[in-house]
Amino acid sequence: MNTVQLDPVLVRKLADAFVADLRASLTSAEWHEMRRRNAAETSRTICHSHDFLDANMNMEAAFRQVMGRIPEGSEPAPEVYADPDLTDADIWVIEAKAREMHERDTALWNAAWEMAMPSLTAGSGPLDRNAAWFTSTWSDLADRWPGATDEQMSAAADELADELGAALNSIVDNYRRYSDFD
Repeated sequence: MNTVQLDPVLVRKLADAFVADLRASLTSAEWHEMRRRNAAETSRTICHSHDFLDANMNMEAAFRQVMGRIPEGSEPAPEVYADPDLTDADIWVIEAKAREMHERDTALWNAAWEMAMPSLTAGSGPLDRNAAWFTSTWSDLADRWPGATDEQMSAAADELADELGAALNSIVDNYRRYSDFD
């Protein structure tokens, strides 16, 4: 099997679209719980977004948004086999192209999922690691939000930390990608 070469910018676009679609599909409580469960998970192949929804549908939606189509299946459409004008050789070529596209799309899907996982995992970003400090600092602002409950302040701090963490992670990723930084 050949190794599929992927465009890292395309992988990033798909990962970002997937995270955005998944974030929009979950409630704030579900999002935070998913990230907490992912942080506690010992298997790298498990994502707890599936505890709340079929995240494959979110990845497919992101794929459609970024690529303008759904991922290619491993077999040609059934109509191909019913076309009397196609020879066996034509069908073999079509089957080979379908397998190649399926392999490329699967590699892109998997790479985007891997790239998205830090955003789907609590404690993986620079600001997440300082969540206790960030939450206490945010709580100091409670005087500026009269009547806010501790839960509201905590949720607001978590959401702001997520957004700032994702932005900082993106900056660091781009710096690494476009510089000689190791």
